[in-house]
This record gives sequence, C-alpha cells and structure tokens, in this order.
Amino acid sequence: MSTTRVFFCVFLIWIFEGCEHESLTDLASDDNFNISISVEKDVYTFNAGPEPKVTLRNDSKREVYFPMSSYVGFERFQNGNWINYTEWFVVDGIGYSWPLKSGQSITEVAPFGYFSQEEIPGTYRFKFLVYKDKNLKFPLPLNQRVSRPFEVVK
Repeated sequence: MSTTRVFFCVFLIWIFEGCEHESLTDLASDDNFNISISVEKDVYTFNAGPEPKVTLRNDSKREVYFPMSSYVGFERFQNGNWINYTEWFVVDGIGYSWPLKSGQSITEVAPFGYFSQEEIPGTYRFKFLVYKDKNLKFPLPLNQRVSRPFEVVK
C-alpha cells in the first residue's frame, strides 16, 4: 500500500472517529446551526454602572459545544483590525467540551478589571469559541461567533 493511501486511510479514520454518529453533511452545513449573540448595552462606562454583558442563545435544532477551558473573550477594534483577544475565566471539568442544548442560553459578564485603561475609550466585541461537534473539530464560522460592537468610555 502506498504512503499516500495509508495517510488517506488514517485521515478517514480520524474524521469518522471524531464524528462518531454525526453526519459529515450535517456538520459541514452551517444551515443546521442558529446562534444568536446579544450585548446588553451599546455603551458602557468604565468602572461606573454595569459591566459588559453578553448572552449567547442556541436556537439550533441540535447541541453546540464549547471547549472545557476558556470559551469567550473580548477583542478591541484598532486600525481596522480586531486585536488583543482577552479571556477572563476558565471552565474546568472532565472531557474536551460541554454542550449547550437547543433553546438554552448562557450569559457572561466581563469585569472592567480586564480592560486596559490605556485602551479606553474603545470599541470592543465579544468572541465565542463554539463548535458543531463535541470533539471540537468543526468550529462555527466567525460571523456566527461574534457579538455586535460596543463602546467602553471613561
């Protein structure tokens, strides 16, 4: 058997083992996933009033998965790019991932202590790490994993 065939067979085993009973067609199509992300306010005042809050809701007909580590952070918009991805907590547990079932939502609050005072005022967004499968091999597209921008002012 040629080296190419061996690598191809190993690749197929890796793909099918990771997907277990999930259809590759279901995982390949983004149409099977409907995630909504909302930010509580358009403008937050640094160290005054509520801290930035984001809610992710799974309106898909199936579960989505988050890594058993950090799964949400925020980024700052500067010079036309989203930079400085910052996470503020870690989930600890058994396994690679944890599910969010259809119809469920999660809400997280970003403490002001994680925002650099030198970068305020600024435009930010939340970014989630959300996957189609429990083995975290198929991420949702970036446009489905980010919130609308919000401002943090002094």
